[in-house]
Amino acid sequence: MMRLYFTKSLLTLILSAFALVAIPMLVALWTATLAIDRLAAQSQQTVLLAVDFIQDRRMLVEQVTALERGARQFQVVGDEAVFRSYQASREQFQHTAQRLAHGVEDVAQQGSMRALRDQERAIFETLRTYPHDGPEIRAALQGFSELSELTHDMLAGSRHFIDGELDALRSEATQIKSGVLWQAVLLSGVAIGLAVIFTYLIARPIHQIEGAIRRLGNEQFNAPVAVRGPRDLEVVGQRLEWLRVRLLTLEEEKNKFLRHISHELKTPLAALREGSNLLMQEAVGTLNSAQHDVAAILHSNTIQLQKRIEDLLNFSAACYRGPVVVRAPVKLHRLVKRVAADHKHVILAKRLRLSLDIEPLVVQADEERLRSVIDNLLSNAVKYSPLGGEVTVRLGAEGERAVLEVRDQGPGVPFEERERIFDPFFQGRPASVGHVRGTGLGLSIAREYVAAHGGGIELLGEPDRGAHFRVSLPREDIRSIA
Repeated sequence: MMRLYFTKSLLTLILSAFALVAIPMLVALWTATLAIDRLAAQSQQTVLLAVDFIQDRRMLVEQVTALERGARQFQVVGDEAVFRSYQASREQFQHTAQRLAHGVEDVAQQGSMRALRDQERAIFETLRTYPHDGPEIRAALQGFSELSELTHDMLAGSRHFIDGELDALRSEATQIKSGVLWQAVLLSGVAIGLAVIFTYLIARPIHQIEGAIRRLGNEQFNAPVAVRGPRDLEVVGQRLEWLRVRLLTLEEEKNKFLRHISHELKTPLAALREGSNLLMQEAVGTLNSAQHDVAAILHSNTIQLQKRIEDLLNFSAACYRGPVVVRAPVKLHRLVKRVAADHKHVILAKRLRLSLDIEPLVVQADEERLRSVIDNLLSNAVKYSPLGGEVTVRLGAEGERAVLEVRDQGPGVPFEERERIFDPFFQGRPASVGHVRGTGLGLSIAREYVAAHGGGIELLGEPDRGAHFRVSLPREDIRSIA
């Protein structure tokens, strides 16, 4: 499988993620800054243009007013000095009009400017040609009214021109705003996409390591540890794989040792049990009361030791190749009664009340495996029950399940032990004084046997109200009998 990235460390990947996610944001910021600078420059240019436009036209209005005032003074006095003053004002007017004519692009404004210059030239020619007090001069002076009207119209037109420039500026600002917004949305999407991708690339190897550690903690050593990601995390995965292989090897060696030691112990134990049985039967001679008690103790403890060895063998077999289930019709109600009868002496010794609420049921199952399950549950209930307590066993069909429940009045299982109660070799709080601690394999073996039948076993009830175990089997394995 092709690698998606080639980073040597998780830190490098994180820094690369920050850099790549930041790039779209920086691009968006840079483009927005350029757009704002361009808009600011255009706004400044528009403002300066509007100020110059209005100032020039106001100057033109003032110059026309000065021309009219000089012309009328010349009409009255006819002095050459006044006429020269008029000519000086006229030169300023011509200079302003010529400058405005070159700077105007509007066709209407250009036409008004030509009419203004032509009208002023006609008035000047009349003043220069005819006597100052002649009727031609008076008629020519009436043309200043038209000049004043033209300049005021041009001033009003300049306001319309400025409004147009402002509208164009607002339109440009709207376009820039829309462009920046869409660019921000697009680049934000790119940044979010990159963030999601890098989050996956960072989180995936961490989750793989977490899952591997969880499987190792749950003693699931068969699944290989594979970590794909930065090189340093892959090295951690390789170390975990080495640890898994090592733990698997140790587990196999442990199971091999248990099988060997259990088989080695069975032979001398069988001789001890047979010898204690012969002593109790007085096969070698009559025993007095004390000798008979010693033989009974020896016989009872050999039975207990044999049960512990059988637990070790069963656990070893379950771990090595899984429990072998040979299915056949099993009358569960009779099996429960037989197991209860096996514990009769201990029940009587502790003055316990055994309450059996069982329905006749037949299942397709391995009788020896189910007997071991029932025996483990009932022996635990008897062991942890107080003197004079009560042990309740219920067997019945519930919907599509066959249910076996065993409940006692002992100290119960604390919350902190409930998650590990079915773990191999786990031993909770000790039972009452006088009982020998078991191997911690009984419930683990029971769980394996029940699971092999397609069922489940669970611990119910409150911790301070005794232990309450529930075993269920699938409906298809059940058929009720009258």
